Amino acid sequence: HRGRGAAIEAQLRLKFDDILRQYQKELVDVSHTFDLLKDTPPLYRNHPPVAGAIAWAGALFQRIKTPIVRFRAMSGLLTSSMGEEVKAEYLVLARRIDLYISGIYRNWCTVTVPATIELLKESCIGPVPEGGIQGIDDVPPPPYFVNFASEMLELIQESIFLDHLTMR
Repeated sequence: HRGRGAAIEAQLRLKFDDILRQYQKELVDVSHTFDLLKDTPPLYRNHPPVAGAIAWAGALFQRIKTPIVRFRAMSGLLTSSMGEEVKAEYLVLARRIDLYISGIYRNWCTVTVPATIELLKESCIGPVPEGGIQGIDDVPPPPYFVNFASEMLELIQESIFLDHLTMR
């Protein structure tokens, strides 16, 4: 019976190697997609640019993470030489995606904070007189209009979507 058990184990190892080879192909596909589209990522409908790029990269990361988590649950699958190789390839790609996401977010924060401060200094009601609004007597005559920068709306949308991404 020992010979049979060894034969079955050898067959399982071959199947495991087939599974790992297929996952390696998936890693190559995701890496190629990431390299091809990272500068102009496809955005989900109604997503602003920064949050959309982060969501896209996060989806790619989930695509490679889910199988590796399952592989870890299977004892011995990632301890073989092929398993170690696949795990190393996964880690390289996962780090690249993580650096991309954190870089986009860091850049957005660097640009957004000063721009937001400047936009918030502007008056909300127009037209604004040359010297600004000092008191009630200096309020311009009607008609009034809302002086709300469109960039501010985009900043609000980005903030909302980024907040939703961190809640996952």
